[in-house]
Amino acid sequence: IDALQTITLSNQGAEQIFGYSATEAIGRSLDLLLPQRFAASYRRHIQAFGADPSRQMGTRRQVVGTRRDGSEFPAEASISYLNLGQEQVYTIILRDVTEQQRTENDLRDALQKLNFHFENSPLATIEWDREFRVVRWSAAAEKIFGWSSAEVLGKSPNEWKFIVPEDIERIERVMNRLIAGVEQQNLTTNRNYHQNGKVLDCEWYNSVLLDDSGQMESVFSLVLDVTERHQVERMKDEFISIVSHELRTPLTSIYGSLSMLTSGLLDPQSAKGKRLLTIAVDSTDRLMRLVNDILDVERIESGTVKMVKAVWMVSELMEKAIDVVQPLADQAGIHLSVSNSGGQVWVDADRLIQTFTNLLSNAIKFSPPNSTVWLTSTKQDGRMLFQVRDRGRGIPPEKLGLIFERFQQVDVSDSRNNEGTGLGLAICRTIVQQHGGPIWVESVVGEGSTFSFSL
Repeated sequence: IDALQTITLSNQGAEQIFGYSATEAIGRSLDLLLPQRFAASYRRHIQAFGADPSRQMGTRRQVVGTRRDGSEFPAEASISYLNLGQEQVYTIILRDVTEQQRTENDLRDALQKLNFHFENSPLATIEWDREFRVVRWSAAAEKIFGWSSAEVLGKSPNEWKFIVPEDIERIERVMNRLIAGVEQQNLTTNRNYHQNGKVLDCEWYNSVLLDDSGQMESVFSLVLDVTERHQVERMKDEFISIVSHELRTPLTSIYGSLSMLTSGLLDPQSAKGKRLLTIAVDSTDRLMRLVNDILDVERIESGTVKMVKAVWMVSELMEKAIDVVQPLADQAGIHLSVSNSGGQVWVDADRLIQTFTNLLSNAIKFSPPNSTVWLTSTKQDGRMLFQVRDRGRGIPPEKLGLIFERFQQVDVSDSRNNEGTGLGLAICRTIVQQHGGPIWVESVVGEGSTFSFSL
C-alpha cells in the first residue's frame, strides 16, 4: 500500500486468502480487506508505524480480515516500511491462521475439559513426576486423604506419613517397575493414612506417560477409597461364618437323632427313642426361630418390611406384650410388674409388641427365680420412654457397646442354655430405629440391667 493506504500490489497468496484478483484489488483502499469496525484503528496503527517504523519493524500482530464473500477470518500480519523519497511504501505480510486458531481453541477446550474432569472426578486423581513427586493433587484427593494440595505438592510419598510402614517395601517395588518401564499400567491395593491418622484401604489404578525416548515422563493415578467396602466384606464373611456355625449345631442334633432312629437300632416308641425325637423337634424349632430372626433383621433393615403406623394407647400395647410373655414368666417363677403413664404413640403395633416381648423374654431368662421384671412407660417432653428392668446377673462393661449387634451374647453358652438366637436385641434396635428412636442399655454386673428406648 502507498502512503494513502491504497493497494498497489497484491500477489497470488492475497488472491487465495481474500478472494479478490490483483486487478480487482489494486487501486482500491485497504479498507476493502478489513472489517468496518476495525478499519479506523488499523489505519491509525499503520500511520503510527510510518512515523517511527524502526520501533515496530517486523512485529507480528493479530488482526481480522474480510474476504470477498463478507466472511471474517483471524490473521497474523507484520508490516515493513520503505521511504523512496517522493514515494512511501508499506508492505503487509499476512497469514490466515483460521486453522491454527481452531486447533488452538480445540486444544484449549480439551485441556479445560481434562482439568474439569481431573478436579471433579469422584476418584482421587494424582499425578507424579519421574522422581515420584506429586505434580497434581485433585480436590477429591484432598477430600479422601485430608491433605491439601499445598501440603503435598513436590513431595514423594516417603516425605509425609502417607503409606502404612508394612506396605512401603511392596509399594517401592511397584514404583520401580513403573520407572523401569517393566509395567506401563497396574492396579494395587494399598493402605494409606488419612491426615487424622485413620488407615484407609485404597485401590490405585496407575498408568505411565512415556517421553519421546521411551522413558517415564509421569505417572497418573486414580485412587478409590474401598475402606467401607472392605469392612462390609469382612462383616459379610463374619456373618456367614457365625450363621454357618449357628445352623450347624441344631442340624447336627436333628441329623444325629433321626439317624439313630432310622438305623433300626432303637425303637421310636422307647424312652430313648422318644427322647431323640424330642431333641430333633426342639432343634428344628430352634432352627426355624434362627432363620426367621435372620430374615426379620434383613427385611426390616432393607426396608422390605414397611412399618404400618397408627395411633395406639400405650397401656394396650404393654398389656398385649405381657400376655405373650406371662407363661414364660410363670414357668421361670418371675413376677411381672407393669407401670405406665398413659398416653398414645404413633407406631407399628405388631413391631412394638415384638420389641417389648424380646426385651421381656431376655429379662426373664437371665433373672433369678422369685425376682421381678419391670415394664414401665414415662412421658418425657413429647416423647414416651419405655424401660424393661431386671435384677439379673447384669452385663459386663466391655459388652455394653456390642450387645445390640447380631449374634452377640453376654456368654457364649447363652444361646445354648437359653435357646436364644443372638438376634433378639438386633431386631429390637432395628425396629426402634425404624421408628426414629434410640435404644440403649445400662447395667451393673450382679445387680441387673435396664433396657430403654424412646419414641
